[in-house]
Amino acid sequence: MGFLQTAVPPEIQTNTDWHALIDTDDVDNLWALSTRLFTASQTKGEDSASPTNALLRLLSAATSLRLTDGGKPPFQPMVVWHGDNKRSASIEDFDVADIEALAAAASVAPTALLRARLADVAATAGVELDARQWRSGALAVQSYLELAERHLLEDNGIGVLTEFVRGLRLAWVYCRKDEDIHTRYWALVQKAISKSLDSDAPGLGLLLVEEVKRARKDLMEPVAKELESAAARFNTQSNFDIGARCFELAHQLWSRLGKREDVKRCHLAQGEALVARASLGKGAAMAKGIWLAEGIEVLRQAGADPARITQLRHELAEVQKQSLGDFQLIEHSLDATEIVKAIEAHVVGPTLMDSLLQITFGFWNWPKFDKVRQDVIDAANKHPLSHLFSSQHVDAEGTVVAQQKAFDASDPETIYQAMVKHVHDFDVPLRARLLVLRSADIVFCGHHPGLAHLLEILHASPVVPAGHEQSLARGLLAGINDDWLEAATYLIPQVEPFVRYQFRQRGILTLAMREDGVQSEKSLTELLASEDAANILGKDLILELDTLMVHPMGYGLRHKWAHGLVNDRQLLTPGVLALWWTFLRLILWPWAVERHEAKKQQPKSS
Repeated sequence: MGFLQTAVPPEIQTNTDWHALIDTDDVDNLWALSTRLFTASQTKGEDSASPTNALLRLLSAATSLRLTDGGKPPFQPMVVWHGDNKRSASIEDFDVADIEALAAAASVAPTALLRARLADVAATAGVELDARQWRSGALAVQSYLELAERHLLEDNGIGVLTEFVRGLRLAWVYCRKDEDIHTRYWALVQKAISKSLDSDAPGLGLLLVEEVKRARKDLMEPVAKELESAAARFNTQSNFDIGARCFELAHQLWSRLGKREDVKRCHLAQGEALVARASLGKGAAMAKGIWLAEGIEVLRQAGADPARITQLRHELAEVQKQSLGDFQLIEHSLDATEIVKAIEAHVVGPTLMDSLLQITFGFWNWPKFDKVRQDVIDAANKHPLSHLFSSQHVDAEGTVVAQQKAFDASDPETIYQAMVKHVHDFDVPLRARLLVLRSADIVFCGHHPGLAHLLEILHASPVVPAGHEQSLARGLLAGINDDWLEAATYLIPQVEPFVRYQFRQRGILTLAMREDGVQSEKSLTELLASEDAANILGKDLILELDTLMVHPMGYGLRHKWAHGLVNDRQLLTPGVLALWWTFLRLILWPWAVERHEAKKQQPKSS
């Protein structure tokens, strides 16, 4: 509907009374100006719907927008209240009358910053409304440049960097043939890069190098040489982080120019700078290991001497072993007396089959996919700082085996990572240590089952693939006998054929044609990620098997067992106990369904 609910006469559009509300030509004060404009529109004696107050509200909306760093759309609401589905003004709120009024107001705005903002909003909204404001776009380009020429080369010049880059990119659209504008913009880019690289805080210059890389091939060589010179200086000051970044950008510029020798020189120098950071840097051994691994990877990509790579890999192995000393055990006590009593009261038989069904269907369930998903999103909203950073996970040797990204509620990958970690850290350990251990002991003491008892069940179960009954029976019996190493040895390799059998029973092909033309069976990872998996297994079971078997944030039983990456003691995790319970639940599923249906048919007692 727009902000102007009534037509605003031209004399009011160009009225300058509102200029008195301006405090300073500083990007950080636009929100404050927006607040003052809105307050003025509410406190004036005139009717709130008057043209003057409508214009003040429009100006308040335009100055409240947040200019993003290259995002789409370029202007976004400054404030969003997620719980209430509310937000401050957004670019889609403006209509044609609004942008015409903004264009008029921009022409009389007293500062370069305000001219740029009002003209840019008018031009940007005009594109969306198919009502292009070419003059406003050109005015925004000119005004952004004026702002940058006054402030970009100052010590706090990075404060206007976003506005400068915005103007630089708008110039390609609205001032394409204006050679003077382009010359002034790129001259300022070169000056800012040189000044920034000569200082101890080159962040602004490094960001502007990205603009050179994107659009100006003719400037790449001199900028690359400046970067190499700056990198050497930073390295002599032991500032290897910045040195490595300068070499990286120089390598990218030389690559765009096709200068192979220069590319390799800078790439190798980048890798050695990263290695030097790890070797000379202070801090935890784990951090040094991460830095050293990064340096080795860069050197490998650059084609470094294999002997050098081998030497560094040996150093990395030693650093990773030292990193284990950085870890501390964090424990929490839990009084599980009532839970154990409830399990004992529930697993009462009287037959072996009754007890096994009571263990698998009467007291616990697989983690519910939708509930776990909502739980991790709620936890991230409640404790945002704990989900703000990425993390690395290491094995018993200190080797990095998984990377968990910072949580992003709009990214399905990070949500699923958090879900697997949640199940790994909470559901599986509780289920294993409380339900599985106590239930297996109850079955052993109450029934003393032998291999024949379990084979009878397995041969009768329609979900068990033929020819796998012996291995499954021995694995289940080992768990009942409290021999979890034997249970792991038998059960872990049975998951993949078990899952594959469920696909084949429903007519789904499990073969994949590889790039070399050879057909091979899909791996467990591929099966669980396939389009048919949810219909065959269900989302809950997929989450369970992912956590236990294949996902890097889970127990990784398949990968660790198949490749011999853990010793006998390390294999005995809560994941093995949970796998025993999951297998038992899957095998007994037909009987559970049968009993459930029979119970539904029974008449209700009075």
